Amino acid sequence: MSGLEEQLKLYDKLQKTINNKGNVAGLLKGASKDDLLKILTDTGIIEDVSSGKKCTVTPLGLAIILDRQQSIEAILDAAVGQGILQKVLTTANITVKLSDGMEYTVTPLGLAMSFHNRKSIEAILGAAIGKGILKEVFAGIEKDNRGKIKTILKGAGNQDMLDKTSQVEKDISDNRAVKGNSASNESATTEQATNKAIMIGVVCGVIAGLAVGIGCGVANAGLSMLVIASIAVVAALAVGLAAYGIAYAISKPNTKVDETKVNGNAQKILV
Repeated sequence: MSGLEEQLKLYDKLQKTINNKGNVAGLLKGASKDDLLKILTDTGIIEDVSSGKKCTVTPLGLAIILDRQQSIEAILDAAVGQGILQKVLTTANITVKLSDGMEYTVTPLGLAMSFHNRKSIEAILGAAIGKGILKEVFAGIEKDNRGKIKTILKGAGNQDMLDKTSQVEKDISDNRAVKGNSASNESATTEQATNKAIMIGVVCGVIAGLAVGIGCGVANAGLSMLVIASIAVVAALAVGLAAYGIAYAISKPNTKVDETKVNGNAQKILV
């Protein structure tokens, strides 16, 4: 039996086990990392739920919808054991379609929030906190939904988790503010360089144009002033554009990123 066939077989068994409140932990025990990653991030389950919602979900998403807490814990534990928890919790491929036709895509945490499933929310956040990936998981949902999750935690009296999520949300907001300021500064620097290049180009073009026009006038005194002026304008444009290009190249800020460094950081994140 091929690897794909094995995955499909395990996927079907997992779906049935969740539906029947079976032993998910025992089923997933011994599954390879690659098989588990494929199975836990695949949205091959379509579930019709109350209030006209239709969801296309992962096995974890199915457990959240059906409120199978033991299954949720077993899936999270298996993901932790294989080092794939972050991938499982940050993959936003669960689709929720409403009765009015509106459709949106969420992560497992976003799905738990949409069903106001407090126990599922706490289980997911608890696993994320335990592995130090709360920021990555919490950043994967909309700001309004983060606020709703905090409201649910507050209502449940889970102050410790509420404090941790509040701090993480503050960090997320601060990081985005810093990135926004950096982008604004870079844009302003680029605009200044462009304006400087234009001014240099204009000055050089005018000087060169006058020189050419006067030279032509001296060489051929019979030329009319209109012709001389036309020659001067053309020369000014040509030299001005060339000067603009050179000046812009010199003045333009260096925005090239060190690809080796980026790749290195990315590899550290994935480890």
